[in-house]
Amino acid sequence: EVRPLAEVPGLDTENPVRQIFTLFYRSTSARRSELKFFVRDNFGREREMTVTFDLESTTAKE
Repeated sequence: EVRPLAEVPGLDTENPVRQIFTLFYRSTSARRSELKFFVRDNFGREREMTVTFDLESTTAKE
């Protein structure tokens, strides 16, 4: 889902240095999950950041 920063509740739209938000994520898959973030600045430069999550096993090993 792509959302403009202006739609993020409580985000400081006047000062870009103060544009901090928290993203809560919980995977419902048993496989590795991956989130991709795309950031574009005012000059049109785009950066991509990928975050990968591995699930920890909750089953007992014998």
